[in-house]
Amino acid sequence: MPNKNISTQREGNALLVTLYDVFDYEQGKKFQKECEKHVGIDKYIIDFRHVTVIESSSLGRLLLLRTRMGHEKADITLCNPNKLIAKIFRMSQFQKLFKIE
Repeated sequence: MPNKNISTQREGNALLVTLYDVFDYEQGKKFQKECEKHVGIDKYIIDFRHVTVIESSSLGRLLLLRTRMGHEKADITLCNPNKLIAKIFRMSQFQKLFKIE
């Protein structure tokens, strides 16, 4: 079975991005390219339910997505992080920048 890295599902102007395994530098590049493919997206939902590890470089990719969307206007939800990733989000104060569910 091939290793699934990123899957996307578009619904109108919203994009659900599901990440898998380790969200590292290489995955971050793939994530950015995948998001850039979709034009006219007003809302991103990024599902971390299958992510076991996240690296700081990938946190930067999330911040770049927010910048690209226009900072305060950005509608980005980070959902289903495990306890460790949720702690990293809190320590990075991502709750001030993103919706976290």
